[in-house]
Parts: sequence; structure tokens; C-alpha cells
Amino acid sequence: MGLKRMHYKKSGVTKYANFFGITLAPSGEGKDLSLMVCERMFEDALEKYSYVSRKSYEMLNGPLPDGSGGNDDQDFIVPSQYKVSLQGTSQGMMRVANFYNRSDTGSLNVVSTEFGHELNSEVLPILTKLWQEAKADGSTNVNEKYPPVSEVPTNIILFGSNAPFERSGNKHDALVDAIESGLARRTFFVWSDSDEIRTTDSSARDFEADISDYGRSIVEAIKTRDREIAFSAGADEALFQYRENLVSDFNETPSSWNRIRTSNVDKVERLSAIIAILDMSGSVERRHVEMAIDIAKESDQAMESVIRPIMPYVQMYRLLNLEPAGLTITEMIEMGVRLKTKREIEDSIELLEEYAYRKNMKMKRIGKHKLVLEALPKTNLDKMIVSVNMEPNRPTGTKFAGHEVPFFGEKMTIRELVTSKMVPSFCLVHFEDEKRNAKNAIPGQNMIAFDIDDGTSLEEAMQIFKPFTHIIYTTRSHQKEKGGEVCDRFRVILPTKNIFYVNAEQHKQLIANIANVLGIPSYDVSTRNQDRLWFTNTEAVVYENEAELIELDCCIPNTESQEEAERVLDDIDNTKVSDDRRVAGMQKWTITNAMKGSRNNLLLRLHRFVRDLTGSKEEADRIVYQTNAMLHEPLPELELQKTVCR
Repeated sequence: MGLKRMHYKKSGVTKYANFFGITLAPSGEGKDLSLMVCERMFEDALEKYSYVSRKSYEMLNGPLPDGSGGNDDQDFIVPSQYKVSLQGTSQGMMRVANFYNRSDTGSLNVVSTEFGHELNSEVLPILTKLWQEAKADGSTNVNEKYPPVSEVPTNIILFGSNAPFERSGNKHDALVDAIESGLARRTFFVWSDSDEIRTTDSSARDFEADISDYGRSIVEAIKTRDREIAFSAGADEALFQYRENLVSDFNETPSSWNRIRTSNVDKVERLSAIIAILDMSGSVERRHVEMAIDIAKESDQAMESVIRPIMPYVQMYRLLNLEPAGLTITEMIEMGVRLKTKREIEDSIELLEEYAYRKNMKMKRIGKHKLVLEALPKTNLDKMIVSVNMEPNRPTGTKFAGHEVPFFGEKMTIRELVTSKMVPSFCLVHFEDEKRNAKNAIPGQNMIAFDIDDGTSLEEAMQIFKPFTHIIYTTRSHQKEKGGEVCDRFRVILPTKNIFYVNAEQHKQLIANIANVLGIPSYDVSTRNQDRLWFTNTEAVVYENEAELIELDCCIPNTESQEEAERVLDDIDNTKVSDDRRVAGMQKWTITNAMKGSRNNLLLRLHRFVRDLTGSKEEADRIVYQTNAMLHEPLPELELQKTVCR
């Protein structure tokens, strides 16, 4: 584009289609390959660059000065290179830009191989203005001022490693300054991973030849092209929709990062014009805009990676996620995790454990240094975690022995436990030293329970919990006068799909979240404690239900699944699909679990639930159709009809 001042027209306004690129990569072939490609484009495609520039200047301005003196000698410098190093500072850039301002060809090509060390307050404003307006002004030294430079073709190619920004606070701040200045928001960042790109000599030669041939074809096309191309109606429509989407994202989730993204439209507009020129197209078409949008999205992700460096514990999590057998701390350091002191290592491991929990995963240590990441263990119905009171004459005693008993079966089971004559009480967690209190509770449970005294009948509870395996047993005050009221009083015990690990406070919130999602209208909130005593009842009526195990991912507090589910629940409460709280509860469970589970199976379960409850297939169809419409990614109507509502 430096051979001719290429412009594009958008909404009646003529702008310059300059180019600006940045490649961030680890040290190695990723960055080196990018540099080689760009240099090959410059050197082969523009091999007569300086010669063409000189001839163009002489045609417009007369003979070049010979250096013998006079004021004209100081008005410009004659470029002998196709690129200007960023290390030349703003003065050198201004001198070269001034020359191109007087010619009809050539461009200011700013190249830096390690720009992470060169971003500074002197250069940033010039680069920003060059990109935004294709203009620059400034002084070449203290005593000498040059006139403003306008419509200067600008190709700025910068290469750098991510290390300066991750390791140096000053370098990181310099990049943030670039973002705030507006420069980085209009820049295309490419963040390479550490995978090496290797080629044989023959393929490398072919690659270089292809680059050279394409570069020459671009030169010839630009030489014969009109200076200005326009946006088609389809391209305008695509840009408008892109702007609307960005504004909508910001209004929905206002943040500094989303505000930066809303400034991307100018970037996409310019890139669309550049792509159209390089595509040798007569106008900017929708496909050019769509390609530019894709590049901008990748650019946003790359930029976010740079301004928000990956923390060591996140790096550790990602590495462990790829290594089922686990890794030692030394191995992770060798793989790029930056840990120096023992204190830093222990802090990162602690954060890793918390981060894994947020991802519904569990981290465990093997020996002193090896770490393993594993999914929450599946519940084995033959090994339900309970602690039983070892003091028959003290129902509220503190001596509780840990056991693993079957939920169903012929020998000692949960059913037999809740009606036992020998065991006065039990807990759903194990304790250190077998002493029952909240501090001694050992994380790792596979059952939850609800104590219901009023507000929910046995029949309602059986419907609410029907999709899940459970036991309901009546308490000693069931259908007896208590507090002036006679009603159903019972407890519900549910085995969970996975063993879950929460502390005392998280356990309270977990039970509250489950009640909210399932739509349990009333239960004894004092029973949410992790070390809660559950009294047995030798005269209890026991109801068993064998179905699917309840999955808690969307309810475990402070996890990503739970936070996402919480946002969804507000929308559900504002959109009443049914006045029946049992249906509403099952609908909540369906939608929150559909964020990561099988939509077909969950909607089918909801359909059966409503059909069994109401006896009406039409009502079940209605509820399922409306619920499907509320999913983030609804099933297509034909698939919904074939797989669910049949």
C-alpha cells in the first residue's frame, strides 16, 4: 500500500487504509517466522522500494538535494531502507514521514523486533496519531520543527515476547498505557503459543517463493488501481450489526474491558478495507468485514491475555488438566510456571486448590511435591458416608464413628439406620478423632438431607424429589400436635452423584441453593449445619425411591457453575411458566443443569415429571417448549418434537 496512497470511503468520509500489526510470542520460531514473513514481503515485493520513492519525489519536487547545503537539505531525509526502527525514536520517524509526505509513493515502515522494551511516552502519541488519522507532527530535535505530516502511508510491524509484560511491572504498565492511549484498541495482536513451527529446506523455499510472487502481484494491482474503494451495502450492514452487538455486550456487562471492545469498530472498518485491497477486490464486501471481525475477536482474546497475565496457579491448573498422572513442582517450573521461593510455591498450591474447587475439580498431593487434578469422585451407593453415635444413652453425644454403608441392600443400610434401635443419631460426614463438631468435619460427603416440619406435605415432597434417588422417613412428631399444629413431619435423604467437598459455611449455602433450585417451599434452616445431628425413629414410615442421583454442580457455592446458575434463576423467577411450585422447581433444575448437561435428557425428564404430575401430555408439551425457549442454546423445534415430546 506504500506504493500508492490507498483510501477507502465509508459513509461519505474518506480515510486512509494504513496497516498496523503486532506479534507477541515466546522466544523461538513463532516470532521469528512472523518476522521472516514480513521481511520477505518487504524485501521481495518492494525490492525497488527506495528507487521508486526517489523517482516519485523528483517527479513532484524536483531533483533531490545533493547535500551541498541550503535550507532544503534539512527539510527531509532520503530513505535508503524500506523500514525504520522504532529505536530511531520519534525524531527519526518524523524525518522519514516528512519525506513521504512530499512524495506520491512509499510508506513509513516502522519495525521493531523487541517492542516490549521500546514502548514509551515519546513514541506512543506519534504511533497513535499515525494510525487514527494517517497524520503526524512533532520536532526532529530541540532547535528544528518540521511541518505536520498528513496522509502518510503507515505500516508498523512490531514483534515482541510476552515475557517483558508478564515479568516486569513497568513493561506491563507501558502496555496498559498503550491501551488507554487508544493505540492498542486499534491494533491487531497475535499471541503465539510455544509450539515450534519447523519446515524442511524445500518447503521453506516454496513458502518464500509463494510470498514473493504474491507480494509482486499486490504491487502490480496497486499500481493500476484507483486510489479509493467503497463499502458495499452488505459490508455496511455487517459493520452496523457488529457495533450493535458490542454495545449490547457493554450495556449488559459494563466493564473496562467491554468498553475497550466497543472501540473495535474503527479497527474492523480499517482492516476490512485492507483485506479488500489485498484481496484485489473492487469494493469492500461483507466477507471482508466478517473476516476482519474474526481477526478482531482473536485480537481481543490475545490482548486480554497480555494485560491480564496468567497467574501461576492458573498455569498449574491447565498443565495438570493435561497430565492425568500429575506433575511435580519442578516439572511445572520447567514447563514455564514462574515460581521462585518456597512461600510462593505454597501460596500458589493453596490458590490452585481453591481454583480447582471453582472448576468443580479436586486437587490432591502425592508425596511432598507431586500434584494431581481429578474430577470429583463418583458416589458408590454401597459406600455412603455416615458417622453414627457411639453412645446409645446420649442422643446428642459427641462421640461419632465413621462408617461407609449401602444406601439400598440387605445388610446394614441407610433405611435400617434411620429406624435403628441401637443408634440414636447419625451425621452425614466423618469427623477427625471421631469428635462431632463443625471444626472436626472432614470435607468429603455423598449425601444431603432436608428436615421438613411444615409447609410441605409428604405428597408434595414425593413429587419434588421423584426424579432423584432418595429415602423419606417420618419423624416422631409426624401427624402429632406440635406448636399448636398437626401436619406431616419427615426427613429426606438424597445420595449425590459425586462426592463433594465443602467447608461448614459452604455447606449451609449449598443446602439453601438446592432448596432454591428445586423449589422446596419450607424446611428447617437450622439443619443446614455440616455437623447436624439426625435422630433416628424406630416407628418411622420409610418411603424409598430409586431414580437418578442428584447432581450438585450448579449448587456448590463459589463455583463457576453455581454463579452462572444464579444469574439464570433470576430470569426464571421473572418468567412464570407454571403456578405449581413443584413444576417451577423442576424447571429451574432443568435449566441450570442444561448449561453443562444433556438438554435432551433433561427436557425429557421434565416432560415426564409434568406429565405424571398433571396427567396431561399437552401441559407437559407446553412447559417443555417454554423451558426450551429459555435455554442459552435451545434445541431445534424438530429435535424437541422427535426426542422429547413424542
